[in-house]
Amino acid sequence: MRVLLAMLVLLVGVGCATPTASSARDARRLRALEPGFAAFVAVRLGAVDDIEPVVARLEELRLEYLDALSASTTEKERLLALLRIAEAHLDVSARIRRIPYPTGMSASASGAFDATL
Repeated sequence: MRVLLAMLVLLVGVGCATPTASSARDARRLRALEPGFAAFVAVRLGAVDDIEPVVARLEELRLEYLDALSASTTEKERLLALLRIAEAHLDVSARIRRIPYPTGMSASASGAFDATL
């Protein structure tokens, strides 16, 4: 009886450890999003006018990763999708902070510029 129970536990453990077709599909879905993420991160912001299209693309990318998250069946893929969403938001905020002040801006105007950002 113990041997049978041990074999059952072993088989269940092996079944859980082997990747399933759905986890492979989840991984492929996330890999398909990576080129878009890399292209998004590569865009530089040089002026305030550049922010709006980048934020729009951020929203699109976020929704794509949320779709992948909702369809994911494994914790690893869910975590990777959430991580990419967080990275994209942090990247945009860092790029916005690096936008240079326009030349010849006074100290009072720089406060208004900061408020715009």
